[in-house]
Amino acid sequence: MRPCKNAQNPEEISGFFPARRRWWAVRRRQIIIGRGLCWYRCFDLTALPARERHAALSLQIKQWSPLSNEAGTERGEVQTWIVWQEGLAMVWLWEAISPQAGSGYQIPEPLLYKRGQAELRQLALQQGYELQYWDLKGVLRFSQWSPVAFSNFALQAFFLAVDQQYKLSTIEQSWVTAQRLPLLADAWKAAYLPSLDRIAFVGQLFCGLALLALLTLIIWFTAQNRLGEQSYQTQQAALQTLRQQAAPLVELRTQALEEKQRLDSLTSLLPKQTQLQIMADFSMIIAQLAPEARIETWGWTDGGLQVDISGLLIDQPSLVEALKAEGTFANIRIEIPRGGAKQLRIFADSRPVNANE
Repeated sequence: MRPCKNAQNPEEISGFFPARRRWWAVRRRQIIIGRGLCWYRCFDLTALPARERHAALSLQIKQWSPLSNEAGTERGEVQTWIVWQEGLAMVWLWEAISPQAGSGYQIPEPLLYKRGQAELRQLALQQGYELQYWDLKGVLRFSQWSPVAFSNFALQAFFLAVDQQYKLSTIEQSWVTAQRLPLLADAWKAAYLPSLDRIAFVGQLFCGLALLALLTLIIWFTAQNRLGEQSYQTQQAALQTLRQQAAPLVELRTQALEEKQRLDSLTSLLPKQTQLQIMADFSMIIAQLAPEARIETWGWTDGGLQVDISGLLIDQPSLVEALKAEGTFANIRIEIPRGGAKQLRIFADSRPVNANE
């Protein structure tokens, strides 16, 4: 039913009431929108899946809305208030009040009265009267507003319209008398599913949990980073201590290596073999070629080693090759003294270390 525009003034019917205190929202005042400024309709969407009901309801509201269907008139912002009861949607529609009326939480007046259940009733509002029919589930199926008291004819017509669709049983006649109910502190819609506040609460709760998880991760990563830095600093301090403790040992080792290098340098200046070593090598070669031979004399001359050998004759070419192969001797000469067929005198160049030097 279309309300009478001139019957009510938003400034007169808009009262301010405290909103319920919620920890996720700031305190806001409620602006009551009189029933005479609202359109109401109940939409039955129980035949649709739950996920499709909101989209279908939005489409049906656009098709039904008297504000959007009127042409040639200037309209302000259209606001709606929707209360879901399972698959049933109770929808109030009104044109937003002017900014001069103040900002706040706009709410239709009928939601501030106690809900009915399986009854017809007539309410005396702040301005005007409203006929209501509530079903067993507490859903407002029919609503009709009038700026003046309903006549008997209007009451009878309302009763017949409801009875034709819902087959009313025994109804008390007291409903024809208008009753004035006290205003509630907040809309009863908050107790039913799904309320806008509950949806907002779930969204804010989700955002809060996500933010808490993000803060937890940030704190954890910060703590891990701090622990890593502390561990690195501890390791650096321990390494510095070890370096200080090992510095004397490293210095001693460096000195020892330098002394060894100097000793090796001096040693490299010496001949590789001494006189005794050279003579020992010569004796081993003679013993291999002629085990029965005997060294009579040996000595050192300017030319090198001189050895006299007696005993069995030795194959001279083999002796020369053996001495050359040893690597110490060079310019090898072999002489046979007069009268000594079994004697050899061997000369070989060599530079051993002189024991007296």
